[in-house]
Amino acid sequence: CVCGCVCEAGQVIMERDPIFVKGRYLKWSRELSQTMWIIGGQKKTETSVEEIIAGPMCAVWGCESTKFISAGREDVDVRMMGEGRPFAIEMANCKRDISKRGGEERDDLLINM
Repeated sequence: CVCGCVCEAGQVIMERDPIFVKGRYLKWSRELSQTMWIIGGQKKTETSVEEIIAGPMCAVWGCESTKFISAGREDVDVRMMGEGRPFAIEMANCKRDISKRGGEERDDLLINM
C-alpha cells in the first residue's frame, strides 16, 4: 500500500508509528534485574527495571507492546548509581498520544506513572 498500512485480502489494518521515550534510570537494589529474567519458563526475579519503567508508560499511552533498549547490560546484583544508565522505550501502536496534551496535564501523567 502507498499509505504504509498493512493490507490483507481487502482489509486495511492501520498502525501508528512507534513512540520513543528516552531517559536514565538508577538502580539501588541488588535483587532487581535489568530486563525480565526467565529461565526454563520460570521468572527468576519478582520484577525488573524494564517492567517498572515500561509498564506504566504502556498504560498511559495505551500501547500494544514495548521494547526496552538500554546502553549496556548489568548483572542482577549490580547497582546503577551516579548519573544513571541511558535507556529508551519503543512503544508500538499507541492508542493515545499524550505529547499533544498541554504541558501541565502531560507532566502530571508522566510524573504519576
